[in-house]
Amino acid sequence: DAPGTGRGFAWRIDGGEVSSPLDALSVLPSGDARSSWQGQITVKVDASTKERLGMLVEEDCDMLVVTSVAKDGLMDAWNQLHPSKQVQEGDRISEVNGIRNEAARMLEECSRKIALKMVVRRPRQNC
Repeated sequence: DAPGTGRGFAWRIDGGEVSSPLDALSVLPSGDARSSWQGQITVKVDASTKERLGMLVEEDCDMLVVTSVAKDGLMDAWNQLHPSKQVQEGDRISEVNGIRNEAARMLEECSRKIALKMVVRRPRQNC
């Protein structure tokens, strides 16, 4: 198992290198009180820079699950600039640049050195 994942693998996202990818950001809040999601944000990042995305994810069916966000990199910078819209451990990435329901393709898209637009969802807590 990959350390800290509880699963057989994890992907490290360092913009451009497929350990698992993601990069720069922008936000639109939304949510449905009847859904299993607490909320949703749209993150826009510029992965064409040399800076790392700085996030670990693992594939889970048709989404990517955020397992950690490093203290350096584009996601950490996003989180500092958007404290009410932070990407956190446990969040689900449901779309990357229009790609949905295909975790492997979303992961591949995140590894490219291009602008990324990601839809990130936060599951509701069960209490």
